[in-house]
Amino acid sequence: MVLASLGGFIAYVMPTYTDAKAINQEKIEYSELLDNANLLVKRRDELITKYGEINPSDITRLERMLPANPDNVKLILEIDALAKAQGLSLQNVKINDSTEDDKKNATNTKQGTRINPDIGTLT
Repeated sequence: MVLASLGGFIAYVMPTYTDAKAINQEKIEYSELLDNANLLVKRRDELITKYGEINPSDITRLERMLPANPDNVKLILEIDALAKAQGLSLQNVKINDSTEDDKKNATNTKQGTRINPDIGTLT
C-alpha cells in the first residue's frame, strides 16, 4: 500500500505540482502586465486631462509651429516667403548633414542662448 501510494505520488502528484507552479508563475507575470496596463491607462487619462486644459488657440499655434508630419517642400516655400517679405532671395541653398564636430560645438553658447545639439544650423 505504501509503495502504491509512493508510486501514485511520483506518477501523478509531482507532474501536477510542477504544472501548478508553472501556471502560478504565469499568473504572476499576467498580474504584473495587468498592473502595468492599469498604470498606462491612468497616465493616459492624466495626459488627456492635461491636453484638455490647454487653450485651443495655443494648440493651433503649436500645430502650425511643430507640424505632425514634416513637409520639406512647404517648409522651403514658407522660408522663401519670409525671405521675400524681408526683401531677400534664397539662392544656392545647401544643407549639410550634422557632423560630430557640430554636436560637440552645440553646447557652446551664442548670444546667451544654448544651441540644441539635435538641431543643425545653416549659414
